[in-house]
Amino acid sequence: MNKDWVLTQESFDSLLAWLDPNRDLAGRKYEQIRVRLIKIFTCRGCSEAEDLADETINRVTKRLKDIEAEF
Repeated sequence: MNKDWVLTQESFDSLLAWLDPNRDLAGRKYEQIRVRLIKIFTCRGCSEAEDLADETINRVTKRLKDIEAEF
């Protein structure tokens, strides 16, 4: 991943809009996804599961324009 890329408010807002047009529901979906990712990384023995979950979400957010039409 490009280490120079930084999650901005605009890109985070785009992620939420992609998850659901209703911002409250989008926030809930985001939290559900994050919790599930943390559980997956924890079950795989990763010591920094929360950081890995955040990194995963950031990578999806970075590629959102490329993938949003497919999903």
